[in-house]
Amino acid sequence: HHLVVDGVSWRVLLPDLAQAYEGVELEPVGTSFRRWAEQLTALDRSAELPLWQAQLTGAEPQLGARALDPATDTAETVRHLSLTLPSEVTAGLLTEVAAKYRATVNDVLLTGFALAVSAWRGGSSTEVLVDMEGHGREAVVDGADVSRTVGWFTSMFPVRLDAGTGTDLGRSL
Repeated sequence: HHLVVDGVSWRVLLPDLAQAYEGVELEPVGTSFRRWAEQLTALDRSAELPLWQAQLTGAEPQLGARALDPATDTAETVRHLSLTLPSEVTAGLLTEVAAKYRATVNDVLLTGFALAVSAWRGGSSTEVLVDMEGHGREAVVDGADVSRTVGWFTSMFPVRLDAGTGTDLGRSL
């Protein structure tokens, strides 16, 4: 459960627990979480700052017809909608479309989301700002090996999506 450990760490922990139970000596951890965090903190990432500032520049239109009201918009008033789509509906989207545009599944889904938000807003705004989550184990620190390291490496970062007019999408499929 995420309350205890992240999903990637489970893939490290479970085999280790099984090996420990069987009395097998565990392989050493390449880079400890503490060492990785120290090295990450020491990196000069100032060149990236303009990119992240640009993501946050500009107005973010409200999603609904009114601004959020802290007195009304509470956990008790949240509604949920869950849909399950059959694979016949999603297969093309997640395979053919991604391959056609040399994109990832995330790229395709985020494009669809940006187009849907733009359409929902009536075309008044084609941009939407979202928080993205990364697994955090990207090769950021030179020489670090966190493949066997348990720890919450998850990162959050802003991404401004712009659906534009969307008029050319799908014409070549």
